[in-house]
Amino acid sequence: MIMNTTDHLLIQLTIGSRTFSINVDRDKEQIYREAAKMINFKLQQYISSFPDLPKQDYMSMVMLDTAVNLIEENKVDDRLKSMINLIDNTLEK
Repeated sequence: MIMNTTDHLLIQLTIGSRTFSINVDRDKEQIYREAAKMINFKLQQYISSFPDLPKQDYMSMVMLDTAVNLIEENKVDDRLKSMINLIDNTLEK
């Protein structure tokens, strides 16, 4: 499948002290920028709370924190789906 290059955009994102060139879908550019901003915010929180650790430790803590938040959000989504199904079933009766 040939991709139209106008559907993609090359952006520069800085995470920590490193800059990355990433080719993204145009409609997802803002999501990538918000994700980089969130990562940098969490990174600064961990650097402030736990000074003098290796950079890799900070990145690992950010990844763990992000994964935990994602899992928690998925559980909330599952509960909401269950509640919606319960409401739908109740209304059908």
